[in-house]
Amino acid sequence: FEFIGNTDPIQIAVPGLHITRGTKFFGQVNSNSNKISGSLTSLGIGYKEKSAEVIDISSQVINNKLTLEGRINRIQLTDTLWVGQLGFNGDALNNLVNYNISWDNKTEHTNKGAFNGTANFLGTASVDINLKQAQFSLEDSTWTADPDAHFRIDSSQIMVSNFMFRSGKQGIGVNGIVSKNPVDKIKLRLQKFNLAVLNRFIGNNLKLNGIVDGDTDFSSVYSDLVYKSD
Repeated sequence: FEFIGNTDPIQIAVPGLHITRGTKFFGQVNSNSNKISGSLTSLGIGYKEKSAEVIDISSQVINNKLTLEGRINRIQLTDTLWVGQLGFNGDALNNLVNYNISWDNKTEHTNKGAFNGTANFLGTASVDINLKQAQFSLEDSTWTADPDAHFRIDSSQIMVSNFMFRSGKQGIGVNGIVSKNPVDKIKLRLQKFNLAVLNRFIGNNLKLNGIVDGDTDFSSVYSDLVYKSD
């Protein structure tokens, strides 16, 4: 299927969705080899203020195993925040997914990263996500995750353990549980954290400076937020 004409009907069906002309969807089923394949190529797809440019994604299913790979030249998230040269690949069999994600903005200062791990779907309402390895560079500052961070997400709570990124003497991490139970707490840990790192994400109207060192516990996240710092 190829969009070669007016894409306005798409915007009527999904307000805010924009698809460039020439975008192609392709699919094929081969019953003899038990194979299903599909692909998407596009110069651009956008939704409201967010957009993706030069998209090339392909997938196939052989004997119930799904493989997926793709590249996106640029994803614009906000006016000042974007991701360039995004690449991803993975496979899924039964309930287990393996994933690899990388990007490189190709800017004067190094802004790139790479993540890999697994996701195990436990029934219809719960998933275990393991982050095996992760590293990213932000404005030439390299951050590396402690190995084997773990997340469990289900219908009642989000559990986070061993999620910590470090850069030299700096560190930022999260551990704990987010739920509607006021007893559950999520802890944000900052170790000699330079607040100037955040300036890239908050725009030009506010500039942060200073070093923060300490823990903050958050509870009742879904209602009246309670926090305690030391």
